[in-house]
Amino acid sequence: MEGIKMSYLNLCINIILKVYKSLMNMSVTELRLKGAYGKPDTLFLDANPEILIKERIGRFNPFAVFVTEETDNTNKQIWPRDKNPASQPVMFFSDPMDRSKYLAKFIDGKEDKTLLKDILGKKGIVQCWEKIAGKPAIVTGSTCSITCVDKGSADFSVILNIVTGHLFVSCAGGNIFFKLPGPDKDEEFCKINIDYLLKKGQPVIFPSSADSHSSLEKQKRFVTYLGKAGYEENFRDSMIFLDDAAQHLHYQEPGGPSRILYLSNFLKPSLGFILANGEKIGEWIHWLPFLRFSKNEQGDRALKIFEIAIARPWTKNGILMSTSPPYSLFSMGDGEAFLDMSRLRDLDTPSHYRSMILITPYDNDAIIQIMVRTGYREVGETLGT
Repeated sequence: MEGIKMSYLNLCINIILKVYKSLMNMSVTELRLKGAYGKPDTLFLDANPEILIKERIGRFNPFAVFVTEETDNTNKQIWPRDKNPASQPVMFFSDPMDRSKYLAKFIDGKEDKTLLKDILGKKGIVQCWEKIAGKPAIVTGSTCSITCVDKGSADFSVILNIVTGHLFVSCAGGNIFFKLPGPDKDEEFCKINIDYLLKKGQPVIFPSSADSHSSLEKQKRFVTYLGKAGYEENFRDSMIFLDDAAQHLHYQEPGGPSRILYLSNFLKPSLGFILANGEKIGEWIHWLPFLRFSKNEQGDRALKIFEIAIARPWTKNGILMSTSPPYSLFSMGDGEAFLDMSRLRDLDTPSHYRSMILITPYDNDAIIQIMVRTGYREVGETLGT
């Protein structure tokens, strides 16, 4: 990696570690405080990570664009105008606390003064989480994430699983995960940077369909979000299946950033595909580096990505839930392929940009054939080489 990109990656790792330690040392009362930041009903367990991330990135590079739902107003002034990716500023997309609804439910009823680290440190706590939020906890836990897009390429993602204490990093060095030490072990935390993680971490494996699925029907197992009004209708109109999709659905309220891990060997067998069902960019942009830096046994990418464009797209709060090429940030044409972030400038709320993105193993014939037959375009070239 280039020196500046390495610096950005280490910055984001350091920020995520500070978020982890901060949350672990908060009491139930502090985590459930409302109204100090963002919307009146925003809990501090949501606000605290965003405040830390925004402040640290802004201090490191005041000209960087930091994208969350709370920063749209300030971003409008510095959002890139030029379509040329070389002229676009470095951008950091963050979902500071995904699946916070489940974390709030998880700590509900706990003693007010109890610290989060003490709750999560109890024996059998992973099983308790899985009863509330699904299995396996390493995939379904609440997460904090940051993804960097620079010069039209998805350069890296850093995702923290707050429940299990696992750190996931996707970068040019590969896709890795690492179990963090206890939050009070300051000396060990000080050692953690990308070089340390590449030495001590373990690879995130995205197995092939041939290794995971014994039949074409099993290649259709998937997760997507169907938990609110409009999403089921949007999914139905995508025509991904000609038969009943319900029989293939693994879970209908998966997390956003960590959804890519449903395709990994953390789930046995792994799923046939994941789908962003007209969801906001902060839910799915974190998948892109994991796809970009995935490898199969032949050294090619282990995953494929398709963008689904419905002829008569649904909208949510005035935003298209699926985008055709003229509105897509996946820019392909004139011999170039890149992420064109300037296309989001005209939105009043760029963080609300939505899309339908499907990711599947490179050899999942059942799904790839459906994508090709329905004319949905493969957009992997836009992520960077």
